[in-house]
Amino acid sequence: MLSFGYTLLYNRLAAVLRDKGFSVRTGFFYKGRGTHAALASDLMEELRHIAERIALSLIHLGEIKERDFSIEKRQKTNFCRLMGDGFRKYIHRFEVTMAAQFSYHGGSKMSCNRYLDEIADNLKRTLKLGIPYKPLKID
Repeated sequence: MLSFGYTLLYNRLAAVLRDKGFSVRTGFFYKGRGTHAALASDLMEELRHIAERIALSLIHLGEIKERDFSIEKRQKTNFCRLMGDGFRKYIHRFEVTMAAQFSYHGGSKMSCNRYLDEIADNLKRTLKLGIPYKPLKID
């Protein structure tokens, strides 16, 4: 569930960065290979807590059960897949979480979706104006 959440966040962040005019294949720490959005990978650390919170919440509240997973084999590798109702529950919780308001440093509120825009805008200010990049602090 963590990998799935990270993938959803990575793709959403990559879309926001493209929309803001960034060349997402050019990163600071990661190198773009193929269609890899290296810049989105660079900025993912600020977002990992979102996927972790979603996965832990679904497990602790008993909304996702063992039966919601299947073990599949592709070539010589086994992997775990979130199936059916569990998949729908995860996507629903992801969208609810992304739309929910949270408090960040200074007491202001914004949604996680807006947070992605702020990450891109913050990076743009850093690159254009030389202002140090400051990740948002969530209260």
